Amino acid sequence: MKDREYKEAWNSLKDAMLEEYPAVDHEADVSNGDAERGVLSTYEKILKKMDQLDGTHEFSNILHDMNRSGK
Repeated sequence: MKDREYKEAWNSLKDAMLEEYPAVDHEADVSNGDAERGVLSTYEKILKKMDQLDGTHEFSNILHDMNRSGK
């Protein structure tokens, strides 16, 4: 793969995870299940690391917006 292709794959994965995160958060909240909380925790770890590695604050901005709106 070329650098451009890696960047596109990275951005596609991050965009998909960012789009899915609010639904994953909601599911973990309403189900109160260990499996759902585990999935949420995994999303959070991955997205925080992706923010750190790519130098953006996209995930932290989503968390901030969700906290302001009460989810």
